[in-house]
Amino acid sequence: MKTLEIRNRITKIIEDTKLTKSSFAKAIGVRPSVIQSMYDRETDPSYKVLSAILETFSTLSAEWLMRGEGEMYRMPTMPKEEYMNNLLSLTDTISMLQDTIKLQQKTIEELKSKMS
Repeated sequence: MKTLEIRNRITKIIEDTKLTKSSFAKAIGVRPSVIQSMYDRETDPSYKVLSAILETFSTLSAEWLMRGEGEMYRMPTMPKEEYMNNLLSLTDTISMLQDTIKLQQKTIEELKSKMS
C-alpha cells in the first residue's frame, strides 16, 4: 500500500463528501485524532479505518481506495445527490447525538459533585 497515494484518495473522499476531517472521522466511527494522526505522522491507515470507510461509503470502490484503480464509485443504488444528502443527514445526527451525550455526562458530573 503506498501511504501517500492512499491518503490522497482518502482526502479525495473527504473533499467529495464535503466533510471536514473531523466529521469524516465521526461518520466512519473513529475518533478525529485517528484521521488527523494518519496525516500528521504520514502513516498508513489501519485496517479498521479502511474497513470503516468502505462500510460507511457503500458505493465507494474498494479497488479504487486500496489500489487507485478503476472508478472512485461503484454504480450507486440511488442517485449520488440523494446518497450525499442521506450521508450529510446521518453525519448531522451523529454529531447531535454526541453533543447530547456530552451534555448528559456534564450533568451527571455536576450531580455527583453536589452529592459529595
